[in-house]
Amino acid sequence: MTLARIPIPVWAMTTGVLISSVRLPNDLRVIRELLMIYAQDPNLLGDNLLAWLLLAMGGALFAGTALALLRPPENTKEGQLEKAPLGRSIVQMLLGFVASAWALATLLA
Repeated sequence: MTLARIPIPVWAMTTGVLISSVRLPNDLRVIRELLMIYAQDPNLLGDNLLAWLLLAMGGALFAGTALALLRPPENTKEGQLEKAPLGRSIVQMLLGFVASAWALATLLA
């Protein structure tokens, strides 16, 4: 990787470090530009980011576990379970549902 100075016209202070003057590998330019945009507007992602993330994670936990119960893998390798354990799957689905319901209630309130 080569280091390059990336010129950004906006100077932003974050935690005492001037991030527009930091030298980064070329691959990290996008992350640096996003940090600069976020430094200008801390509410860029919204006030309810945690609720949206909780809704996504809870929904994924519920849906993924339900699909694993409804449609187990056809071919299993040695050491893998033929189907998902029912008790653990129900607990995971319940946790995912509660997390999603809580996040949805927070967003709608």
